[in-house]
Amino acid sequence: MLKVTLHSLANAGVKQTAYVKQAVALMAEVVNCTKFRALVNEAKFTYISNVDRNRANKNAILQCLVEGRELGSAPDNEINLRINLRNFYYGFRPFRVLNKTTVGATDPGGPVIDTNYYHINYWIQTGDLASGVGHWLHEWMHVAGYTHEHTSGDAGDVAYKVGSIAENIAWEMQGSRRVLTPVI
Repeated sequence: MLKVTLHSLANAGVKQTAYVKQAVALMAEVVNCTKFRALVNEAKFTYISNVDRNRANKNAILQCLVEGRELGSAPDNEINLRINLRNFYYGFRPFRVLNKTTVGATDPGGPVIDTNYYHINYWIQTGDLASGVGHWLHEWMHVAGYTHEHTSGDAGDVAYKVGSIAENIAWEMQGSRRVLTPVI
């Protein structure tokens, strides 16, 4: 069984902390469900790139997930999450503008996942745990070394596709049929 552990959560208030803990618990259910693993295994990825070239293939994706293997670490059957909440901005002082489009960011190999306050607060307001699950699994794929093509993401690359699959299953587990993006 794959464990999902929140090792740290920075810059979070009471509601944000409660939300993250609920989303992490739901993520553990998602990544351990047979349907999630089958969909990841069957997924057609338009782009597979990993900092570790040995992981830049379809077979390594599910293996990294089920082993909880962050870049540069041994398998421990645990997805380790370190989340930092912060605002994202466009531009530089004194002309900075709040960025409401970027959900989060993570450097390949992480380990810290930055999440935009704007989005987590919206998810809390709307009772949307599934988006948090999809976002943090997407970002964890970066911690595992998977990258986007150039500077823009492709909805069919590893991080986006795995995050989308997780989000859709999380919606189903919550009793909703909401499907945000095709998963295959």
